[in-house]
Amino acid sequence: MAELVICEGGSELQLEPSQDSTFLYRIGSCMVSGREVIEINDSARLNAIATEIRDEYSQWIYSINKLFLQNKIVSKNLSLFFLTDLSCKRLEFFRTYDAICNLVLIREKMDKLEVNKVTLSGVAPAFLRACRSTYPDAEIICLEAKEGKKFNNMRRMASDLRYLYTVAGVGLFNVLSGKGKDCNKNSNGRIFYSVFPQMFGDDGRELKYADLVHHGENYLVSIVTDGMHQIVPIRRYFGIRSKARGNELYVLDDHFRITDIAHGFYWILRTMFFFFITRNETFHFRNIDITTFIRGELRFSLSRVSRLMVVSKAFLRYFERSKIKEIVYYPFEYPFGRMISYIVRIASANVTRIGYQMGPVSWRRIEEFLAKGEASVNLPFIEKTPIPDRLLVECDRSKKLFEYAGYRNVSVMGKIYRYWYLDGIQSTSDNNRYLIAPGLHDGELLLSELQSYIGNNLDKEFIVKPHPRGDTSYLGRFNKLSNVEISTEPISELLGKVAIVFVTYSSVGVEAEYLGLDVRVVNVPGHINTTPLLE
Repeated sequence: MAELVICEGGSELQLEPSQDSTFLYRIGSCMVSGREVIEINDSARLNAIATEIRDEYSQWIYSINKLFLQNKIVSKNLSLFFLTDLSCKRLEFFRTYDAICNLVLIREKMDKLEVNKVTLSGVAPAFLRACRSTYPDAEIICLEAKEGKKFNNMRRMASDLRYLYTVAGVGLFNVLSGKGKDCNKNSNGRIFYSVFPQMFGDDGRELKYADLVHHGENYLVSIVTDGMHQIVPIRRYFGIRSKARGNELYVLDDHFRITDIAHGFYWILRTMFFFFITRNETFHFRNIDITTFIRGELRFSLSRVSRLMVVSKAFLRYFERSKIKEIVYYPFEYPFGRMISYIVRIASANVTRIGYQMGPVSWRRIEEFLAKGEASVNLPFIEKTPIPDRLLVECDRSKKLFEYAGYRNVSVMGKIYRYWYLDGIQSTSDNNRYLIAPGLHDGELLLSELQSYIGNNLDKEFIVKPHPRGDTSYLGRFNKLSNVEISTEPISELLGKVAIVFVTYSSVGVEAEYLGLDVRVVNVPGHINTTPLLE
């Protein structure tokens, strides 16, 4: 007989003494005391599993499109499944794939043992349900449940209505001021899509495209976006728009109309009804019940879908009136980029859609991968995902990955344009300053893993640079350490001051390696690491 203990989070779990063999699997930096345990975590094997089952999972996710088609969640030659975060398999947003890979690994490690008891601590209800299906005959004890992300219907609807309120304000302004009629009719070249001001520096340079944009070419920028990529309240919108127009940027939001909110209301109601009538659907992958995970992904996704249907109206008006020959855009593999791929195709078949690689890619980063036969560049997009006509990627490794993933006409750029800010940085290797660079969602996990190392190296100065768009509430736990500094300096300045860089999956690790710095990749227990540095 064996007991399996699965502990998630950063707290300490006190176990009662037991004569049975106890096997421990950690998700995060939790500690267990009270009895001898055999730890079965294996980061290398977890990452390998993430690669091995990736294609199978992509195919399984793709099959959920049938549920959308059965319920007619379709708009003008497009299944709205393809605009969901669920379809895109957002590893950074959702823990579904992490949970699957963890349970597959646990089953491997415990394969020849009879597990009669499973003790869980700190796990979300979705993981508890998945674990029960994995060990249906074992006694399941949950000592301390974690509040999972609640995709509350009323809360989501309130958020969606706030978004429509903003669109209504912008649309009313456009009607009263006559905006949206001055489309770039005389432009016959290439335009670059971006988000303003989020993706622009103080000097007006776009952070990802940089010098790829030549003289005479311009940007099409979105300010309101879908209210998720960037949240701009109506009171701030007009100042931001004025700045964008002052920089001679084409503003997509000028093509909103107040009537667009009716389209938004329609899809909010349609998708909420769809969510309700499919409430009894269950979802199993490799005999693991991931229903609660998938329902959470679906609820969030449907909120985004209703918003994208509103944004698509502005895109459609712009491209029906413009004479643009090419559009370059990112992130083409995510819902917003797929919406661009779709809407540009139905607005003008003569415009070439060029997807642009915006950051490092990895064979474990499942967002990049499509199911076999899923992708298409042409209408209809009922059973096929809309993708760009061409891709511009950063290196031969990326080219190989995207071609395998289902994209076509993939070209390698002559340089990595988003590295422009690294020009002129002189790397150092003879100081005691170490940089800790978390990703968007793993700051607390990374610092928890490094806490003992930091405490054992008091002669070293550790500089923590939180992700600019990440949650920083965890920093209060660590900024009291005498040798830790929380920095707001630009990453370009910090990389010139440190000798070693600690990362999980952050692109800062790739950039630090590019500069020749010593990069240490930290694998957080129970979390897939998507950095290409492991490849």
